[in-house]
Amino acid sequence: MSRIKLILASVIIALLAGCAEEEEVTYLQEVYDYERDSVLVEGYQEELTHVKAAIWESFESYKIMSLAGFKYNNQYCLAPAKLSQYSTNKQKALGMGAYCAYVSYATVNGQHQDAMNGLNAVMRLADQLNIEHAFDKELLGQIIESTKDSTIDVAVLFSEAIEKAQKHMHSNDRAELATIMVAGGWIEAMHVSTSMLIHNKELRTEEIDKAVWRHNYKYQSVLRMLHLFNDSKDCAEVSETIKQLRRPVWAMIAADEEIKEDQLVALHVSVREVRDNLL
Repeated sequence: MSRIKLILASVIIALLAGCAEEEEVTYLQEVYDYERDSVLVEGYQEELTHVKAAIWESFESYKIMSLAGFKYNNQYCLAPAKLSQYSTNKQKALGMGAYCAYVSYATVNGQHQDAMNGLNAVMRLADQLNIEHAFDKELLGQIIESTKDSTIDVAVLFSEAIEKAQKHMHSNDRAELATIMVAGGWIEAMHVSTSMLIHNKELRTEEIDKAVWRHNYKYQSVLRMLHLFNDSKDCAEVSETIKQLRRPVWAMIAADEEIKEDQLVALHVSVREVRDNLL
């Protein structure tokens, strides 16, 4: 069961987080050795650790937005029907990441049916990628059911999923797919968060802007993770597409958590274009 636990944990923590080093991305040069079966490629675990540290903050940002009056809108998310258009493993992995972002957004906002729809999309793509049997279905069920009970802290359940996955963080032939899913999840989460701010300008606060800024900052770790598999054509293609965000991402990073309206609009437009290209 280690394969999808690696994948799901990678996606969850990447699409919800926002931490990385302060300097512009410096690519690691290691190439993944598919023959190793004891450890992941050097640097991968480090990036996951950085992202995991921000998971609590990320969940809290969704709660903060909800309490501030941001209305849930599933139109910001990738429609489950879109998965029928995916034919390549790259598209399916990106789609799984995006639908995991959908599940996270719906779950935190207590939208049980949308969370189920998103999870069904994830499972259908997992089936097509021949990794469906590796899911920890009991824990996934707990996460989805938590949308019915406001007393359950969803972040606790996701953290449990991550802890379980990290016990199985061994090198395998699915790590490349996991990395592509991370990218798909990050892009989708960026689209959701910037859409929320664009359409609810009057509800923006310094606290909310900082949360989005931190997620934007995660751009660097996403590129690092992709570059660790730079011998992969799919990872290289996804990386080159995401690099189109470099200018608006760095403009916002330079703003030091004080997001200007024109920076937000520029980032949202670029994220939407990259998202349409990848998903």
